[in-house]
Amino acid sequence: MDLLSQVRYVMLGLNDQEYIREKDLVERFGVSRSSIREVLKQLEVEHLIVRIKNKGTTLRRYSLKELANIYELREVLEGLAAFKAAKRATQAHVERLLWLANEYDAHVDSVSDRSRLDYDFHQMILLVAHNAQLMELVRNFSILSKSIAAYPMLNKEATKRSPCPYTHKMIANAIAMGNSQEAESNMRGHIQWTWQGIMNVITNGEPEFSINS
Repeated sequence: MDLLSQVRYVMLGLNDQEYIREKDLVERFGVSRSSIREVLKQLEVEHLIVRIKNKGTTLRRYSLKELANIYELREVLEGLAAFKAAKRATQAHVERLLWLANEYDAHVDSVSDRSRLDYDFHQMILLVAHNAQLMELVRNFSILSKSIAAYPMLNKEATKRSPCPYTHKMIANAIAMGNSQEAESNMRGHIQWTWQGIMNVITNGEPEFSINS
């Protein structure tokens, strides 16, 4: 895993009021301060973090409208990616997706592991779709980064919800069978369900809702 991805995972694990300093990241990863600064600049470009003088770096807060736009885009783009992946996946791709789906299900007690596995699963589908422009669109909007950051805060509410009817395993199985329409439908349903969970928390009165769901 590259340094950018490693630092991103650290940031996504912060709670709403946690800050982390450059020197802590330097010590954690054993790299130069300039390397950390370059990574933080990239995460600022992605609108994932904010850096506050004399405090450090924390996750950026998003408005409800921004969140709605992100998930609307994510549903369409990742639905298309799943559709394409079902047409182009090799046996090796299928095995990797099924492994990631199984590992995600197995790590029910670890928010950080589930966030990492979720990110890897969605990235793998984008890779298998083999559409550079589609992947670039997703990256430009930072959809995956922002949505992955949603899980930690909502984790406390997750046990109150019924299980998602559109699981990673269902998406992976549809891709394995080459059923592009089912893969797209499952992916779109998966993302809609996630967004509905975020909306449930918001409408239930979470103060100053942040992307750190």
